[in-house]
Amino acid sequence: MAEWSNHKYFVALLLLIGVVCTKADGNENPKIDMEILVSRNRLLESMINESLKLTEYIFERSADLCKKMHEEDIGEYETSKESLNRESEEIEVAETHETALKHCIGHIDDRLDPTYSGSSNRVENVLLHKYGFEDVQKVVNRKYDEFFVEILRQIDEYLKGLTPEQQSGTTAQNLRGWSSKIREAATLAQKEMAFRKCMRFYLFERGV
Repeated sequence: MAEWSNHKYFVALLLLIGVVCTKADGNENPKIDMEILVSRNRLLESMINESLKLTEYIFERSADLCKKMHEEDIGEYETSKESLNRESEEIEVAETHETALKHCIGHIDDRLDPTYSGSSNRVENVLLHKYGFEDVQKVVNRKYDEFFVEILRQIDEYLKGLTPEQQSGTTAQNLRGWSSKIREAATLAQKEMAFRKCMRFYLFERGV
């Protein structure tokens, strides 16, 4: 699947949220450090939750589309099963269809990622057009737009709540930088990559 698997890495990041122990902003006051750490982690957790909701929505739309595409195949499988005499063969048919459906969902999920750069053949494009992939993609893109608006709103609200001393700290400066990169990105793909780098910075590279 696409890099970072459409935000699925955030599930693991939730486990890290509670154990980040980096010193914040270089302040010498441990109380201030802890306040910044707690409020920043609360912001990150909220951003992660928004991302997970978007991921779930995209997965559901992918599943809906694939089920629609496989309706005719399901009928064919049921007809074939009536002519099978051995239980093992019936199980094999069912598993084959389930595997194909899972593969379809994963592929559609990838294609709905704004950073998707894979290739597709003419037959696949015709089939996706027949079942309304473009309409689904438009709705998903709109959801991405709404997602980034919400993420930027949350960052702005966090920054507004900082004290003058905290406003000049590393955390505030970094968040302003990431916010600007997301806001100024010309495409959804660029916004998405900026957001992923932001989350990786804070949750894997111990950013403060």
